[in-house]
Formats: sequence, C-alpha cells, structure tokens
Amino acid sequence: MKYCNTIAICFILLNSCKSQTQFAGGDFVGNHTSSQFIYAFHKDKTFSLEILGGHFSGKAKGNYYVNADTLFMISWPKEKQPSGEKPVIEKEIFLIEGDSCIVSLTYGYDYCKVVNQEDYARQSRERKVAVEKKAD
Repeated sequence: MKYCNTIAICFILLNSCKSQTQFAGGDFVGNHTSSQFIYAFHKDKTFSLEILGGHFSGKAKGNYYVNADTLFMISWPKEKQPSGEKPVIEKEIFLIEGDSCIVSLTYGYDYCKVVNQEDYARQSRERKVAVEKKAD
C-alpha cells in the first residue's frame, strides 16, 4: 500500500508540473531566405501557409494538433489542396513560445503573431509588389 501511495503522489506531482500551454491559433509571420512565411491557424484545427517572394514560394493547407508545448502540422494530400498542386510542406513541428511566437524545430526559424493588422497588411502589400517587380 505504501508503494501505491508513493506512486500516486509522484504521478500527481509530475502532472501538476507539466506545461499547460494553450495555443489560441491566429496568424504568425516570419521572414527568411528572402521570403515571407504566413501561417494561419484556425479554431477548427486547420492551417494554411502562404510563402511569398524570394527563393521559395507556394501554399499548403492541412490539419494541426498541439501536445503540451509542441505544435504538429500535417498537410493535406495534393488532391485536397485548393491549387491542386503538391503542398510546399508535408509535415512541420514547432515549439510554442508563450502566446506570441512559434519556432520551427526543423529549421530553427521563428514566426510571431501578427499584433497590428494594419502593419501586417502593409507589409504583405509591399512584399507582393516586390515579388511582382522581380517577376517582370
């Protein structure tokens, strides 16, 4: 009986120490390799990714789930993508940093939550104009 009590107490203590990160979703943006990465995480556990500019561009949609402080993304197959093209990513894993940033555990890049929608819209327009000029 003494061992059962000890095990129960250890189990309760370990569970109480566990990180209870709440991921609220939203839009996260980051720039690297001369491209802007825009992740949108929706409440229905779906995501969309748009990559604009530079060396890398494309889109992906899929599902995500959260386990403790880790965010897992899995893209839908090519047939379910809105564009009908192969998604730019198949799987991705992120570390959730508080409520404002996520960090790719594959590449080490960070993406932070869009706070000011007006600045985000302006940056997106500027990036699209730069991409269009580069294509000309």
